Amino acid sequence: MSKTKPWLATAALLLVLLGGGAVVSCGAGGRPDHWFGIYSGSPGCPTLGGSTTYGNPQNTLWQFNSWNRGPPPHVRCVTDPLGSGAIVQAFSIPDSDRIGNGSPRGDSFANYPFASGMDRYISIPMYTPASRDAPGAGNVVLPSNCGSSGPTFFLFSQLEWPGEEPSPALRVTCTNSGGAVRWAIDCCNKAGEVIWTGPPIDNAWHDLILHLHFESGSGRSNGWLQVWHDGVLQTLRNGQTTMGELHFLPAGYNYTALALDSYRSNVGCSVYRFMCGTYTLYHGAAAIGPTYASVARTISDPPHGP
Repeated sequence: MSKTKPWLATAALLLVLLGGGAVVSCGAGGRPDHWFGIYSGSPGCPTLGGSTTYGNPQNTLWQFNSWNRGPPPHVRCVTDPLGSGAIVQAFSIPDSDRIGNGSPRGDSFANYPFASGMDRYISIPMYTPASRDAPGAGNVVLPSNCGSSGPTFFLFSQLEWPGEEPSPALRVTCTNSGGAVRWAIDCCNKAGEVIWTGPPIDNAWHDLILHLHFESGSGRSNGWLQVWHDGVLQTLRNGQTTMGELHFLPAGYNYTALALDSYRSNVGCSVYRFMCGTYTLYHGAAAIGPTYASVARTISDPPHGP
């Protein structure tokens, strides 16, 4: 990604000095409003300053959250295990790393609220090892009956505001289809129903770009969604590339946020004896912006990294 142009920063400063109101987001100029390049709250993570954050640094913080922090921290920054040289987020979550409801979980929350009526693109690059011999893998793999709900659920990302009680309205998850564990999304007023089934999960970086038009108010179902996988626009469950009549905001809320996750069932190990060890997955340079082009620069290049 290129750095912010000096003239753009100067123009923004002049707007403030002349009383022109809030600085216009750099996202309007084709860059993300919110990028992965700055962190807070996790030991050993870099703090990238100034021009690499593409906007107000207060709007580009990521809150790392692991319910048993280690040492070492279970959610941390590392160099890409597939060799790209990029700094990525590693989620090494053992079965013992449990939250209040008993689920093994680690999160990285974006400090960027999505509100009623917004239209945004979200890029989520992920490397989710499918075998124990994959570079950087933990000592367990995703279950063959991996899903978005029930005793074998596993979530890679979701729309959720930190601390909110309602269930998330959109989840990037997995499903078994055609004898393979595949990428999947379940969503919205279709809660618990998979609305997109993607390619098999393998030992490479892949990128999802979600285009979400948020509903005009809590409880309404006039939002819509598009999905790209590695730059290819996907067909959704309705047979179209756009799916409408959806809601993305939790009941009673007019906002939500992006959480990058490793979050799995609380009974997988204790009852079914699977995923009893540590599963490690990696999130790359996630981005949020007003156009596809503003976030497409973060697309991964399998198998070379984020």
